[in-house]
Amino acid sequence: MIEMEFQGLKHLKLFPVDESYTCEILDSTMIMKDGNFYWCDCGNVSESDLDDYAGTLICASGFRWRSIENHMGDKAFYHSDV
Repeated sequence: MIEMEFQGLKHLKLFPVDESYTCEILDSTMIMKDGNFYWCDCGNVSESDLDDYAGTLICASGFRWRSIENHMGDKAFYHSDV
């Protein structure tokens, strides 16, 4: 697990690609363009896709992250109710 901090926020779009799905982040893309960091909640997004990207998109002038250890616990945190 990681914690991310975006500094100098320029654009924030929180929008699931398909509202029938949950919002676990299984893959992502980070692009640096014109001195800004672009983060998308899907893998394989290219710089040319940014203007039309339909998912969650963050654009900021700064970015930092850190690893978070042992915060998930030993028990399963996702399970079926069935």
